[in-house]
Amino acid sequence: MKSDTLNGVLTFVLLVLVLAGVILALNVTFQTRTLRAMQQRALVSKFNLERVQAVFNDTKAYYQKKPTPELARILQSVQTKTPNSSPTPTR
Repeated sequence: MKSDTLNGVLTFVLLVLVLAGVILALNVTFQTRTLRAMQQRALVSKFNLERVQAVFNDTKAYYQKKPTPELARILQSVQTKTPNSSPTPTR
């Protein structure tokens, strides 16, 4: 009798641990998928930001060679909107 009770309790504990393992494994899978998608979007955003900065630098170089009032106004409005420092991500 004592063995049957102990067997039932241990089987229940094993079932709980197996279910916890399955739930945690699924959670890791979903979090990994989300992280990879976010890294992909971050890479695309970084690439687009670099392209915009390159165009801005080319525009500034062109303005230095051939200044125009319209271009000066556009460059001034863009320069006032750029952030001074970007926050660094923490791990």
